[in-house]
Amino acid sequence: MKITVHSSKVVKPAAYAGVDAAATTTVIPLTAFDLISYDNYVSSIHAFHPPSPTNAALEDALSRVLAVYREWAGRLCVDPSGRRRGILLNDAGVRFVEASSDAAFESVVMPRRGRITPEVRSLHPRAASGGGAAAAEDEELLLLQVTRFACGSLVVGYTMHHAVGDGFAAGQFMAAWGQTARGVPIDPVPVHDRTSFFLPRSPPRVEFDHRASEFRHRDDVDNDNHHAAELKDEQVVIQSRASGNGTKQQHHHRPYSTAQCLVAHIWRCMTKARGVNGGRATTLHLAVNGRPRMSGPRLIRGAVARVDNAYFRSFIDFRLVSTYRPNRSFYRCSYD
Repeated sequence: MKITVHSSKVVKPAAYAGVDAAATTTVIPLTAFDLISYDNYVSSIHAFHPPSPTNAALEDALSRVLAVYREWAGRLCVDPSGRRRGILLNDAGVRFVEASSDAAFESVVMPRRGRITPEVRSLHPRAASGGGAAAAEDEELLLLQVTRFACGSLVVGYTMHHAVGDGFAAGQFMAAWGQTARGVPIDPVPVHDRTSFFLPRSPPRVEFDHRASEFRHRDDVDNDNHHAAELKDEQVVIQSRASGNGTKQQHHHRPYSTAQCLVAHIWRCMTKARGVNGGRATTLHLAVNGRPRMSGPRLIRGAVARVDNAYFRSFIDFRLVSTYRPNRSFYRCSYD
């Protein structure tokens, strides 16, 4: 399969397309959660059957949706105080790449056993600093590529910096772009206030041991034994209580989701495969979405249930108050 790139351009928010990027100096500080999360780029691809909008229509819709999602067209920076990283709302724009393939989409070799194929890598743009590196101050936070196949299928691939949004936010942005292309109102409308929602309490109250949860000593990381395991081509179907009975239930009777059951199953299998004896404790780290709080089965459910509003507020106090000082002896764990 051959991918031919026809154009690569910067698309700016519609209302700011003629504005000098350097003339805008508003900075949105990164939140306590942004600061400990992935400091690099993540990628995803989305495939669509024909028919699909033209590239010109997608570019126009992108420009208009960026007027609502201005952070995505900004750049990473350090705030005027020089103490905190943030997003500069300079409307510098996002990268928009147009490409095509001489093959049918069915010929693309999808990832197998965790291996990303060269074909898949060519379907999303690569950041100038590299997919796994932090962004330079003048580098786009969002890069998009639209690839049209001979069969009429369309693939939209994106590469975005995790500081501008997590997977949930990326999904909302993509949906908003699609809604704009169809000429329907954006729903839901994004909330841009990253400041007032995540202020430390007065007085601060660090109620939980965040150094033991969100952070680890570098010595512990260096001494870890990492084992790679290859999964066989078998489909594991976990049913049980994963789907529930379809009726509304009380919170403590909520059915287990498929994802939660799968995580518990994998955790158990990995522990057995590594030969961990019964007297040793193992730990599973979960990325908890703070929007609608997650729940899980038994051990997982109990651990996540404790991550409530008080826990998130405690972490904000821990991360942002003056008594906290990050140092090189701690390893950053990534959370969404």
